[in-house]
Formats: sequence, structure tokens, C-alpha cells
Amino acid sequence: MTGSIKAGVRRRRSLKQVFDATSAALKPRFGKRVIFEHCLPFNVTRGCDEAKGNGPRASGPPSATGTCGRHYRDKARRGAAGGASGQRLAGGFGSVT
Repeated sequence: MTGSIKAGVRRRRSLKQVFDATSAALKPRFGKRVIFEHCLPFNVTRGCDEAKGNGPRASGPPSATGTCGRHYRDKARRGAAGGASGQRLAGGFGSVT
């Protein structure tokens, strides 16, 4: 996946073009996995950012986790906002009472 993304960025392709090429390259092997369609947009977007030198790799999760990174961003936002990261809120899920 990284090779496909880096090649697209080097050729100055749009994010959609990079996504389409990467999806076509990975679909034969991973397309039947349920999580494939969910995580691929996050992975390609992050890969493009990293290939351009704008990615969160220095402070982000290790690439071996296999996750799409959304959970790490959400956790970082809760921590930065002073939220109760990992704790249940008083009124239940989603309430701020």
C-alpha cells in the first residue's frame, strides 16, 4: 500500500486518484474483508499526508497496529480538550451532564 501511495504522491495525483489506484491494487487480496472498505479511506489519506511530509507518524501509533488511526486521533482530542478519556460520563454515554 505504501508504494502505491508514494508513487501517486510523486506523480502529483489527486487523493481520489491515489485512493482508486491503491484500492485496485489491494482489492484482489483484501477486498473480501469487511473492514477493508471502512479503513482504506483513512489509511490512504494518512499515507498521502505522510508521503507529503505532513503526517503524524512522529507522534502517532506504530504502523504495525493495523488500525485506521481514527481511535488514536479521537483519544488525542479528548486528552487535549481536557475530557474524561476512558471514563464514563455521569449521565451515560454521550451526555455531558
